[in-house]
Amino acid sequence: MIEKRSKKLIGGIIAGDLTIEGLPASTVQYILAGSGRALPRWRFVAELVVVLRDLARDEGVDPERLGTVAHWKARHEAAAAAMDVAATGTRLSEAEPAGQAPPGQDGAAGTVAVDEGVRREVVDLLCRLAPDGEAQERVPTLVRQMLSLDWWREYEDVAPRWFWTYLSLEPAADLIRTYETHIIPSLLQTAAYAEAIIRQNHPDLLPSQLRRRHDLRIRRQQILGRTRPVRLWAIIDETALRPPISPDVLRAQLDHLIELCARPEVTIQVMPADPDSYAVAGGPVTLLRFPWREFSDVAYLEHPTGGLYPPTLDDLHHYGKVLSRLGIEARSPSDSVAVLHDLRDKL
Repeated sequence: MIEKRSKKLIGGIIAGDLTIEGLPASTVQYILAGSGRALPRWRFVAELVVVLRDLARDEGVDPERLGTVAHWKARHEAAAAAMDVAATGTRLSEAEPAGQAPPGQDGAAGTVAVDEGVRREVVDLLCRLAPDGEAQERVPTLVRQMLSLDWWREYEDVAPRWFWTYLSLEPAADLIRTYETHIIPSLLQTAAYAEAIIRQNHPDLLPSQLRRRHDLRIRRQQILGRTRPVRLWAIIDETALRPPISPDVLRAQLDHLIELCARPEVTIQVMPADPDSYAVAGGPVTLLRFPWREFSDVAYLEHPTGGLYPPTLDDLHHYGKVLSRLGIEARSPSDSVAVLHDLRDKL
């Protein structure tokens, strides 16, 4: 159908001096399958967009739902730039303030060597969340800035592959909103608590593997100590504050949370133990917001064997509302501090 329609439109102007020349079925299959090692030529992609928009009109579908030629040109250029960076490597000459590397992890000092698969995933996420072509034109630059903060690469042996994309995004965020159900959020854990939880969840780890997982978790927390620290808003289910670990370890963890509550960039709310709260969220939820306001937040849903990034803006709006609702239902920050003191005093 696509090949036949493209032949009917031969000679039609796509943009500028670009005209429709006809799409062979094999070319259409190549583009739609996405199985090639290189991007399809822009002329083919542009022609396919025009043909699909024309077919959509015949079917009573709004062509704007497919995106404009300009929209897809921006995405094509962003993907091409990202692939070029992946192939050649690059250096970050000057990171934006919110994208600073954690102390002692100067991303500008080393060659970017991030797995191409991670790069593609980050590019795809940003392109999906960019509302217009102008914003998408910034994607290659933003990806270079994000992926230059790749200190975590030395922990690839203990960080699961599905977690790499999140590790690339987290240091670039300037606001992290998170809801945790069963454990203290990783960015708020003490070293002893982190070790105890990792040991519980992965009892078969070798001591060296446990130590490296522990070190990775603690080093992630350095984004709270950089010159312009990330803002963190954490809603913690009360059940997560009563884990089956050593009272001494838990006491030190609660003291740490109380200290963090005094920091202006950290907001902690305790959610009363209520099954309805878990049902509303469906499990742990994290939203990452970046300093580039033309992009929407990135939602991250983690489960024991993987991480998911809800793919649509509707999904993001849903989880944004979920976190806002949980924030209303949870105890206020001041009342939450009182709860932490009470739990600590009872140990």
